Amino acid sequence: MSESVFAFLSGLPLNWIVFFASAIPITELRAAIPFGIACGMDPLSAWFWGVLGNLLPIPLILLLWPLVYRLFDAIPFTRKFLHRYVDKARTKGQEMEKLGVLGLIIFVGIPLPMTGVWTGSLISYLLGLNPLKSFLCLTAGACIAGIAMTLGTMGFVGLADVIGLTEMIIIAVIIIAVICGIVYRRKKKKVKKT
Repeated sequence: MSESVFAFLSGLPLNWIVFFASAIPITELRAAIPFGIACGMDPLSAWFWGVLGNLLPIPLILLLWPLVYRLFDAIPFTRKFLHRYVDKARTKGQEMEKLGVLGLIIFVGIPLPMTGVWTGSLISYLLGLNPLKSFLCLTAGACIAGIAMTLGTMGFVGLADVIGLTEMIIIAVIIIAVICGIVYRRKKKKVKKT
């Protein structure tokens, strides 16, 4: 399936192929980053375009999910798939809910099937999380997943020679710390108001 996505996008420049392939739920950045690197893209560019493309669907899912759900639920062909997908997302969401915001970051940051920003956005919506907070957490998770895929594709030694492993780890830690600080600060303000 991934091959057909990349074949469809083949007329575009490589950075745009990685960008759009990362936005598609089938491939996301888990396939787009390795594809970009395999085609000769430097790892930092593949990571950047992969993460950027992966963030594209988040606001759409968070804001338009009720409309999309009604649309796909009305079509008999897609109804069964939709209900199965939502049930899986609810199950994963219940497991993740105990960890809260950190759980959403970890869920999206682990590059496994069905743990990308598409499912993470749906879980966020189903749990009724704040859209801005969700976007920040999903962004952190996508950055981490992108780093994991880049490291996995290049190997730790190869990437350390090109970019610097220390710099990649520092970037990930800073992103997580900033997002956690923002979330903590907002929680603290909410507690004071009540």
